[in-house]
Amino acid sequence: MVIGSARGAKGQKPQTVLLHVDDLVPDPDQPRKTFSVEALSGLSRSLLETGQISPIVVRPGPEREYIIVVGERWWRAAKEAGVSHLECIVRYDLDDQKVREMQLAENYQREDIPVLEQAKSLKSYLDTYKVPQSELSRRIGIPPSEPFRPDCHCSSYQLACTLESRLVRSGRMRLPGSLRCPQINRRLLQTP
Repeated sequence: MVIGSARGAKGQKPQTVLLHVDDLVPDPDQPRKTFSVEALSGLSRSLLETGQISPIVVRPGPEREYIIVVGERWWRAAKEAGVSHLECIVRYDLDDQKVREMQLAENYQREDIPVLEQAKSLKSYLDTYKVPQSELSRRIGIPPSEPFRPDCHCSSYQLACTLESRLVRSGRMRLPGSLRCPQINRRLLQTP
């Protein structure tokens, strides 16, 4: 395993390397926006006790940093625990769409992600990449029999945006910017 930098050219095979946590940055477009403080503390303790269970996946960023594709929880836990290096698989072959699919697949398997957050991320992917819902389901491993199909998520998304809009407009709810539906500000300006 290489320690330090793993700069390479597009098309290069993935490398497993130890990277300094300060050289890793979260993906600003990561669909997951919420992280449980308790769960991160538990993961930090586990990291100190048993070490890193599996490498995180990163890709080279535009500067000298590496953008976290999958494993942001491990990175956050490592920083909290004072761990200086993490084992990383550096992928040179990932475009934005493939990165998002990997993140959606990873997030879909987690039970602690709010349904609304999953719905928003699936809807955002469908809107951005114009992929049919059935194809997205196939790509990220949602079985056809799954009761929470992307179309259900998108219906949940639309319902949640409507509820958010009404609650925010009435003053009964304030949301952090990262959780707002993109349409809320337009709706608030359009209706008294």
